[in-house]
Amino acid sequence: MRDLAGRSSGTLLCLLLALLLAPPSSPLSSPLPRRAFVSAAALLSPAAALALPPATSSGFDPADYVDKSKLNTFSGSGAGPVGVGTMSSRARPVTGVKLLDEPTSSFELGGRGGKGKMNNIQAELQLAAGPVRASFDCPWSLKRGMFYDVEARGENSQGCYLQVVKLPRSAADAAQAGRALAAAVTASETRFGANGGVDALRVGPSGLKDAPGGQYLETSFTFSTLSPSMRELPRKVVLRASWPPRGAAREVVALVLQGGVGRKWEEENGQYERMIMESFFVADEKSSLKNRRVKAQDMPLVDEGFPQ
Repeated sequence: MRDLAGRSSGTLLCLLLALLLAPPSSPLSSPLPRRAFVSAAALLSPAAALALPPATSSGFDPADYVDKSKLNTFSGSGAGPVGVGTMSSRARPVTGVKLLDEPTSSFELGGRGGKGKMNNIQAELQLAAGPVRASFDCPWSLKRGMFYDVEARGENSQGCYLQVVKLPRSAADAAQAGRALAAAVTASETRFGANGGVDALRVGPSGLKDAPGGQYLETSFTFSTLSPSMRELPRKVVLRASWPPRGAAREVVALVLQGGVGRKWEEENGQYERMIMESFFVADEKSSLKNRRVKAQDMPLVDEGFPQ
């Protein structure tokens, strides 16, 4: 009797599998109601279930194909701590600079850097009133990358960079323009405001300086800001801007020299401050770049050796 029940259950199991696995074009492919399937499955005896062949393991272990010494690491190096200082989600600082071409550096063009050597950096910028060329000297290398427009940085936190500022109509004299420039340089979207803005902003005297290329407005200010690790950093800025503002947009090109305060400023920037500021030069320039549309018939034909 037990053998008969086992054979009938096995036959029923085979029938159910045939109904489930039948191709759509087969007569057996008619949809099987869920209730009928459950009822039929309930008729299977434990003996039929025991008669099924046991599941066999292929012996495959994914861990056998992995170097366990490099798990939870990047390129084989140990996993390091993750903190605010290790994140790279900072936004690109807004400097208002629109480059017409890559900035040039005398260090990169064959000049030799080192102590006492000055790096001449030049850049062609597009202002609303037309293109200008800005140039300045500094002892640091030009930075390249997505977070920089025209900026040179030293080994420590000191450095200088260009920023284009639109002055309001109310900034008619040097004192008002100096305060407007300080507010623009320390705005939340600029280099110093990325970690929550600045605090304790104090603007020093502002005045106009005569230079061979024209007049420049010079000012200085101090403030405190936050580092990526949320440490408070006191900073000082000495700024020189082209004067007067250009065009209806009242744009000026400013050279921002920044560093620490007190003795740190004297150690990092003190010996270079006047040389950097007095080397800053901005002049109108007729751009050699042209936005020309090239016609297809004007393109030269090049024989690539393809079969005709």
